[in-house]
Amino acid sequence: MPFFFFVGILLAVADWIATTRHAATVRWVTKPGALLALVLWFSTSAPLVSNPQITWFTLALCFSLVGDVFLLMQGYQLIKGGMAFILAYIAFIVAYNLPLNIPAVFLAIFILTLIPTILFFRNILGAIRKTGDTDLAVGVSIYALALASMTSTAISTLFRPIWTPIAAWPTAIGAILFFSSNLLLFSNYFLEETPRNQALTMMTYHLGQFALTYGFLWFLYQ
Repeated sequence: MPFFFFVGILLAVADWIATTRHAATVRWVTKPGALLALVLWFSTSAPLVSNPQITWFTLALCFSLVGDVFLLMQGYQLIKGGMAFILAYIAFIVAYNLPLNIPAVFLAIFILTLIPTILFFRNILGAIRKTGDTDLAVGVSIYALALASMTSTAISTLFRPIWTPIAAWPTAIGAILFFSSNLLLFSNYFLEETPRNQALTMMTYHLGQFALTYGFLWFLYQ
C-alpha cells in the first residue's frame, strides 16, 4: 500500500533531521519507524502467493530493523547490531538467489566489490588491533565479507535474464547506497565522527533500503 511507503519516507527524512540535531529521543521513533514502515509496505504490496523469495526478503528487512534498534541502544551496541545485519545480508542473498541461479559474472563483480572493501576495512581493522580486541577484528572481517557478498549479489541482478532493467537497476543502486552507508558508519565509529557523516550515513542507508525494496517488488510483478 502506498500509505506505508509515504509514511516510511516521512520518517526517514525526519530521522535525517533528528540525526543532524542529535535528537536521540526522537530517533527512537524515526529510525526504527522508517524500517517498520518499509516492512509493512513490502508485506502489503508483495503478491499474496507462497514464495520463499518473499519470505527471505521480508526476513532481511526484519533483521535490518532489529539491527537499527541495537545501534540506537545506550553504549552503541555495534556487535549485536552487526550480527543482526549479517543475518540480513544472508537473507538478502538467499532471496536473490532463489531458485539457485548465480550468474557467471558474479565472481567478477564480487572481486571488484571486494577491492574497495579490503582497502577501507584495512584501516578499520588496524584501528581495532591497536586496542588488542582480536575478537572484534574477526567479527568485523566477517561482517565486511557478508556486506561485499550481498552487494555483489544485488548488483549481479543486472546480468540475470529473469530480472528486467526496471527491477535490476534500483536493486543495484540500492546495494551501492547500502554499501556506502556501511563505510560511513564504520568511519564514524572507528575513525572520525562528524555530523555531516552521520547524516549521510542515514540518508544512504534509508535510500538504499527503499531502492532494494522497490526493485524487488518490481521483480515480483514483472
